[in-house]
Amino acid sequence: MTVEKLLSYLTVATNISVLVGLLLVLVQLRQNTANLVTANEWALAQSSVTVWQALAENDDLARIELKVGKREALSEVDSLRYTAYIWMRLEQVWSAYELHRRNVLSDAEWQDNYSPTQLKASAYPIVASAIRNGPMPDPLKALLLARVPPVR
Repeated sequence: MTVEKLLSYLTVATNISVLVGLLLVLVQLRQNTANLVTANEWALAQSSVTVWQALAENDDLARIELKVGKREALSEVDSLRYTAYIWMRLEQVWSAYELHRRNVLSDAEWQDNYSPTQLKASAYPIVASAIRNGPMPDPLKALLLARVPPVR
């Protein structure tokens, strides 16, 4: 075997090794992307639990939610508490909006996330007001207020 032939085989082996290495990197990138999507879904689920947990464990907040549902007047303190509770949910929706814009959440996952808030905004003026007056991006505000009659 000549040195030239040996070098030729070594070059082929090196090129094959590089290709195998690139394939392994691609596989790792796909796994990391899948793990990132799972981590984001888990974080959204956990933040949803936080919103519902506050309502389930706090008698005052549950009482306020019932008042809002019956369209009863809220005291200033209750209004402040409920607005803070709304913002817990809106922060979650805003995070999901950003993940959807970056193509981390699918359209279906995004719709599952914003639809309940969209319905609440259409049913409860206090929720619509929090959305209108909040710092969210205008496209997100428009989406969440899509079912709310325009303010006159």
